[in-house]
Amino acid sequence: MAADAKGDVEKAYAAWDAAFNKHDEKAIGASYVATAKLMPPTHQVASAPAEIEKFFAGLFASGVTDHKLEMIDAGGDDKVVFGAAKWSATGKDKEGYG
Repeated sequence: MAADAKGDVEKAYAAWDAAFNKHDEKAIGASYVATAKLMPPTHQVASAPAEIEKFFAGLFASGVTDHKLEMIDAGGDDKVVFGAAKWSATGKDKEGYG
């Protein structure tokens, strides 16, 4: 896996962006392991895929769209692969304009 860590991470990022931009919270939740923790700065910690799915459903309901992960770095070995990315998304202001 380490031989093509960058390619693996790029594929994972593309799949994640596609799921987000389809507002498919189930696919997003399924991409997390059972012990995952999502720690958004403005919400409570979401633990495990079901809570993570619920968090993203809330983002979609509030009008967040156009998610994009732009790879900064990727690497790893045959046990661990990592990726770092710049992310962006479009949201709406309190009047509902994006």
